[in-house]
Amino acid sequence: MIIKAFYGLAKIMAMLAGILIVIIAGLILAEITYRNVWGKSLDFPWEYSAYLMSAAAMLAAPNTLTADGHIRVSIMQSLRPGFQKVVDIFVAACALLVSSTLAYALCMLAYRSYSRGSTSPTINAVPLAIPQSVMAFGAVLLAVQLLLIFTGVVFGKPMSDIIVKDNSVGGE
Repeated sequence: MIIKAFYGLAKIMAMLAGILIVIIAGLILAEITYRNVWGKSLDFPWEYSAYLMSAAAMLAAPNTLTADGHIRVSIMQSLRPGFQKVVDIFVAACALLVSSTLAYALCMLAYRSYSRGSTSPTINAVPLAIPQSVMAFGAVLLAVQLLLIFTGVVFGKPMSDIIVKDNSVGGE
């Protein structure tokens, strides 16, 4: 139940990431059009596009993982079953450690930016805690996803089953 709810949330965040990428395209198109028509450049599209791109990348990461979209070394899947489980646990533990460290660092970065009132050094003076907290949220979702994978592998499910077969949200 919780796993399906989390997968559903990951799918929603992936859809949001797709919408953010469309918005980026719109911002860049607006900048190009404005520059060609009025001969001036807008001051916000490039900055906001960078924030949106980092948000989109982090928000889409958990769903990309569950959809088996991340790069994996497939030769490792042909190992003997006993050794395969050890390798899967080691890989899942390493991925969980890295993603948890990233999530913690991004959460602390957003918190510090919020507590200090940090803004971007541009004319727009965007409060940096806003885009940083979206990135942190995506990183936390990725860490939770990897925790679910790690737990499944420890309790005997092959990693390939957890990543691909458990991604059937709502269909069962």
